[in-house]
Amino acid sequence: MKLKKTFVATMAITSLLKISTAHAATFDWTGNFSENFTEAGNWSQGSWEQWNDYRFGGTPTRSSMTLNTYFGINSIILASGLTSDIVINSSDTNPLIMGIGVNGNPSALISIASDSRDLTINGQYIAASAVTWDVGTGRTLTLNGALNNWFNPAALIKNGAGTATLTQMGDRTAVEWQRRYGHHHGRRRCYSQHFSRCDAD
Repeated sequence: MKLKKTFVATMAITSLLKISTAHAATFDWTGNFSENFTEAGNWSQGSWEQWNDYRFGGTPTRSSMTLNTYFGINSIILASGLTSDIVINSSDTNPLIMGIGVNGNPSALISIASDSRDLTINGQYIAASAVTWDVGTGRTLTLNGALNNWFNPAALIKNGAGTATLTQMGDRTAVEWQRRYGHHHGRRRCYSQHFSRCDAD
């Protein structure tokens, strides 16, 4: 019975996420209508679909947004020329979700150009396998929330000379992680199981 319940729950989540193998499209945020991430009118394409690439550039009307439903993200891109910091608010109910191979995508990526602006994620972040944070020189990516497993153990790979700040990591503090393993330079792989392991990659 327990196995059946687990299977049903997994199928329900899979159905909700509408997983496909189509190549990811790119959607450009304007924030013209609201702070709701899935509002079609907030994207220059006039539409929105999950498991795609979401790009922030230029001067958006709103630079803070809320993940207002349960969906998956292929990548988040803060492009060159962005004029304001971006804030993404998630929750336990509607977390930021990424996963390698979930939608046929080769990587789960957050990319910030060195001549862009900073990104703050407030709330829950869940990942299947590794997520990559590529943070350009002089930029900062801050996660004010937990990075947790989703089906598979989550891992974090940090690239670029910018700063990655994690304020909640299981039973370890962000300061401890940064002091012990470094956060400004190079490439690191860290695992969410209490973040007790952090390997140079």
